[in-house]
Amino acid sequence: NRTNPEHSIEILEDKALINASECGRISMHNLLEEMGKQIVDQESNMPAQRSRLWYHADVLQVLTEDTGTSTIEGIIVNMPITDEIRLSPKCFKNMKNLKIFVNVNGRFVGKVKHYPNQLRLLDWPKCPLEYLPSGFDMKEMLQLNMPNSRIRRLGGVFKSMQNLTSLKLSGCKFLTQIPDMSGSPNLEFLDLSFCSSLEEVHPS
Repeated sequence: NRTNPEHSIEILEDKALINASECGRISMHNLLEEMGKQIVDQESNMPAQRSRLWYHADVLQVLTEDTGTSTIEGIIVNMPITDEIRLSPKCFKNMKNLKIFVNVNGRFVGKVKHYPNQLRLLDWPKCPLEYLPSGFDMKEMLQLNMPNSRIRRLGGVFKSMQNLTSLKLSGCKFLTQIPDMSGSPNLEFLDLSFCSSLEEVHPS
């Protein structure tokens, strides 16, 4: 059956385009990943006019110099040296189509006035925030990954997160409460392992 996902994955493996581990994790071949990066680099000489940013100098420019545009759809923050990154207050204002934000090791300082409300994926291990910003509209969020973070309470964010499918908060040792999650009916995966201070989980 050519429409079978497992059959399609086997074909891609046979062509050495992807690797599939025994635990079900799928990774892209390094050469294919590099080809993808080269294609994105050719979109424009200006980092802010590319759809995806991962090179540390380009990411720094966009986040600190307020040069972001609606062209940017994905950002990966992976710095060679983990110096503090002083965010521009309006760094996300013009990133109307930012859907993916992955922070590998960035340490941010400064407050932002506008949030990327179109995010589908937020991956931020060891996030220093104790509370999610009240002005951050996460109604489009599909995956929220914040393991080993300092988050204490999640507030009422789930009331508007109807599209959320995965929530990973493992190792959040300061987290004390999981609120009403009935506003996230599509949630399929929830990881609260090693949340040693967790006292209350809403029955929803």
